[in-house]
Amino acid sequence: MPEQKITKNGQIVEATSEQIQQRRKALMEKKRKKRKQIKVLIILFIVVIVAGVAGITVGKVLYDRNNKAKNDGQDQAQESQATQQPDEKELYRQQSIAQAENLAAGYDYDGAIALLQTVDNYENDTKISGLISKYNNIKGTLVEYDISNVTHIFFHTLINNCDKVFDGDYKESDYNQVMTTVEEFNAIMQSMYERGYVLVSLRDMAGYVTHEDGTVTWEKGSIMLPEGKKAFVISEDDVSYYEYMEGDGYPSCLCIGEDGNITNKLINDDGSVTYGSFDMVPLLEDFIRAHPDFSYKGARGYIALTGYDGVLGYRTADKYKESLGEEEWANQVEEAKKVANRLLEQGWEFASHSWGHRYYGQISQSQLQEDAQKWEAQVRPILENNGTYKVDTIIFAFGDDIGSWTPYTTDNERFNYLTSLGFHYYCNVDSSPAWVQFNKDLQYLRQGRRNLDGQRMYYDMIDDSVDHLSDLFDVNQVFDKRRPTPVPK
Repeated sequence: MPEQKITKNGQIVEATSEQIQQRRKALMEKKRKKRKQIKVLIILFIVVIVAGVAGITVGKVLYDRNNKAKNDGQDQAQESQATQQPDEKELYRQQSIAQAENLAAGYDYDGAIALLQTVDNYENDTKISGLISKYNNIKGTLVEYDISNVTHIFFHTLINNCDKVFDGDYKESDYNQVMTTVEEFNAIMQSMYERGYVLVSLRDMAGYVTHEDGTVTWEKGSIMLPEGKKAFVISEDDVSYYEYMEGDGYPSCLCIGEDGNITNKLINDDGSVTYGSFDMVPLLEDFIRAHPDFSYKGARGYIALTGYDGVLGYRTADKYKESLGEEEWANQVEEAKKVANRLLEQGWEFASHSWGHRYYGQISQSQLQEDAQKWEAQVRPILENNGTYKVDTIIFAFGDDIGSWTPYTTDNERFNYLTSLGFHYYCNVDSSPAWVQFNKDLQYLRQGRRNLDGQRMYYDMIDDSVDHLSDLFDVNQVFDKRRPTPVPK
């Protein structure tokens, strides 16, 4: 091959064709690497630029998002605060609507309307004017219930623990005969509710009326209910949780629970304490809370009290001053007063059941007066300590009335004496669906009560020719099969 010249270290030298070819390849490889390096640098530069722009964008998005969340949170907090803290007028409006709805649920439409009309500018309030119109329309459909058809049912302290009560001891037969189990009571209330019964007070049936001229007269009441509803009165005897009941699973007293409502205190075998609904009063409260239309204008029942072992589970009788000591006895009295006041606030009323559970229709007049004076001295002050309430109902122990089925007269010295003590409602025991006697001139109301106890239910259940209960419930569905049978008569 001919020789050619190439440049080497700045000098021209002779080279062969092969050397020239190798030189060219080396130069080309060098240029290729340089172009690659430049490409890499360009790519890196582009990545840095893009990343910077992206970083700015992401940062802005995050910043905007955080800002929005913060602002939304502030807005929600402000809205929540506005919801939770309405102004004074709006708060009163909301409370009035809620209270009116509760009143209407208990058939007190006049009370509900009157309350709503106290709201400022109620005429232009769509919600309130709508409720007023609704309640007025319902009022127009109500019918007056004849007070002579009002039935009155009663119980003794309810059996809370069948294992302890039906244990074969000497008290079992009495418990079985005159008491009702908690399960039976709950079933009876449910049945009566489903059949349209509504709880009323004796005061709804009759009472004093003050007229425009200032005169006061004794008048029949006007119970207005939806057509098909039926009025009834309820009472419970001997709510004293007597000493003889200790150890048989009954609660020890009525008391005020942590929520401010009446409850029972139950002392367990190990000495621990359980609070709950173990007797008629808290059980009925539970039922009315779930079914407000079971109570007419807030009516509750009557608690018939003796005094020889104290009241409501508190040892308030004078005899305990010595056994408990003056200080503890005084504490018992004060606790009983607190519970009595709370019961009154919840709508319950009280009745005398005599001090010593006496036969007022059979004992002598002097014995009746002696017993009544003990009740006046040891029981009435506890029940009337709020200064406004007056006990004016007497529920005769054993149902032993002070007269026959004929109306009382002023020739009846027992009636005259009890009237002088302030009694105007007199209740005996009668198995009829309703027995009511109203006397305008002598200013009293008498009513028979139906015992819904073991004896009544058992003999209605086993004898098809006897029926004292079917208007209230199906005894075969209610009767507690844990009862020993036959139930004593």
